[in-house]
Amino acid sequence: MVMISIDGLRPGHVFEAEKRGVPVPNLQRLMHEGSYATGVRVALPSVTYPNHTTLVTGVSPLPYRTWSMPLGGRWQASAGR
Repeated sequence: MVMISIDGLRPGHVFEAEKRGVPVPNLQRLMHEGSYATGVRVALPSVTYPNHTTLVTGVSPLPYRTWSMPLGGRWQASAGR
């Protein structure tokens, strides 16, 4: 299985791409030939990395303590601070 997640991409951007003037034929082909979600529930904190980890594992961010990645590139766990 391969999961493709594009940060900040709303389903309508792909569903109505041609109407919006942004053709995305490869994404539309993947959507029609595979499976897709029309929306997801965000895990808090609503940060990309913890949410992608939750999508793959099904575990909320609290147990694995991955909360944020500051601009310096070093992962930090903010639980208990």
